[in-house]
Formats: sequence, structure tokens, C-alpha cells
Amino acid sequence: SAYESKNYLMESIKLNLLDYLVKPVSRLSFQNIISNVLKELKNKEIVFLKNNYIWDKRNKKLFFENEEIILTKNELLLFEEFCNNDERVFTFIEISNLIYPTEEYNINKIRMLIKRLRKKLNYTNTLENVHNIGYCFKKN
Repeated sequence: SAYESKNYLMESIKLNLLDYLVKPVSRLSFQNIISNVLKELKNKEIVFLKNNYIWDKRNKKLFFENEEIILTKNELLLFEEFCNNDERVFTFIEISNLIYPTEEYNINKIRMLIKRLRKKLNYTNTLENVHNIGYCFKKN
């Protein structure tokens, strides 16, 4: 801020600030603050995905450019599992047991679910197909 007054600082506290900088700000101070903010976001279970997608683990919401992407119940369940186990390959059977535990295994249902999820992720390479095995989730 360009304001050093106590009133501005007190109003700013309502915004859950991590720090308050008064102009002019040194480059080193700014870098340190940004680093601390990123650490804090990670601690709040914010997952930064490819192509500016953000997953809020606590609230189970997906965002793209500050707009929430609405996920179905099954997409949410699958996405949450992928985010909690990134870089792990999930077999078709594991996905089926997770999403459709009481139903008979149907690979086409899984493929359609993944297709809808990929579409919502704007076809980024966040969900990678592992040929004849299943899918792997890739973070940023």
C-alpha cells in the first residue's frame, strides 16, 4: 500500500492478510512475501494444476481463472482421489471400484467419465492415459 496510516492497516486486517507492505518495496522483500504466500497456500491445501487450474482440497472445488468449474459427484470423487495420489497410475478396475463400487465393471463408463473430466480441464494433459492400464494424474 501507499498508505502507512493505522486506519488502512486495520481495515486491511479484515482481508486475512499475511503481511502488509508499504511502498516503496524492495525486490527482496517482495520476493520473500510472495514465497511466504505460496507456502501458506500450500498449507491450506491449495493444489496448483497445469494451465492455471487450482484445486481447493478443503472445499473440494476446482477453479480456472477464479471461476469455479462445476464437477459432478463422480467427477469430484475421482478428481479428489487423483489429487491425493498424484503421479500414481490408477487402473481401470481401481477407478471402477471407487466410483461404481456396487456395479459390475464397465470400462466404457470409466472412459466416458474421464472424457467429461478432461473436457472440463480443457483437454490439458493433467489426466494421462497409461495404455491398457488406466490413468495417471499430473500436477504442475
